[in-house]
Amino acid sequence: MPWIQVIPETGADDSVRTAYERIAGKRGRVANVFKIQSLDLESMLAHLDLYTSLMYGKDGLTREQCELIGVAVSATNKCPYCVRHHTEALNRYWRDHNRAALFALDVKQYPLLPAERAMLDYAIKLTKTPNEMNEADVAALREVGFDDRKILLINQIASYFNYVNRLVLGLGVTIEDDTDGFAY
Repeated sequence: MPWIQVIPETGADDSVRTAYERIAGKRGRVANVFKIQSLDLESMLAHLDLYTSLMYGKDGLTREQCELIGVAVSATNKCPYCVRHHTEALNRYWRDHNRAALFALDVKQYPLLPAERAMLDYAIKLTKTPNEMNEADVAALREVGFDDRKILLINQIASYFNYVNRLVLGLGVTIEDDTDGFAY
């Protein structure tokens, strides 16, 4: 049960119902992470737009890379809600539940390609010690082939998940009983 009021899908007024329909149209269902923002429709819909832009944008990172960042940041922040959702999403690309679960359990030690490891090292450092970030962190991403646009996206996706993790953890958002039906 969340720690603040959430407007349920059933019985919602026209504006909330319309917002929920827009979210369900893009995501398959309305996740609790969006419902927690139901008292502020403007930020809820801006959240949807930001999520969609970052995670599904063209000419950026692959969907797998986006989900790797999401799981890595969420695991670092110990956010079970986001770890579960985005491990399931990652599994859509890996098609191996055990592999995805092992990655979520030990992101720092999980064997990855050098570019993926550099990307996650950057995201984890930004999550744990943002005040220690420096130009060498960006240079390390360039060395493994990321251009500045992709580096920006790595930063934005890591920052987005830090925001969402704090939204979930700070307001008591709980995982849905059934996570089937979400568009990943």
